[in-house]
Amino acid sequence: MIRSHTDLFGDPLPVPTVLRKDGGRRKIGYAARPGSGPRSQRCSTCKHCMRVLHKGAHSFKCERMTHVWTHRTETDVKPNAPACQEWERKALPRPKHF
Repeated sequence: MIRSHTDLFGDPLPVPTVLRKDGGRRKIGYAARPGSGPRSQRCSTCKHCMRVLHKGAHSFKCERMTHVWTHRTETDVKPNAPACQEWERKALPRPKHF
C-alpha cells in the first residue's frame, strides 16, 4: 500500500521544512547545501534557478526541487546564495543580429 508521503515507487518524499534549534521552521528549497558547489558561483548563475511568477508576484525557486515547491509567492532559494553541488552553468544567450 502506498501512503500519501511516499512517491510512486514507495520511496519516502523529502520533508519540505525542518525544525531549527530554536523551534522555528526553515525552508528546504535548495537541491543541496548552499556553498557546496563552485566557490565563485551563485544560485542566480545556475540553470536550475528559476524566477516564477505567481499571483502577480515573482519568487525564486530551484527547478530540481519542484516536488517540494510551496506554490506561494515566497522565495524558496536566495539568488545570491553560494552555489550548491547541483550547480550547472546557464546557457549563454543567443547573440542579437541587427
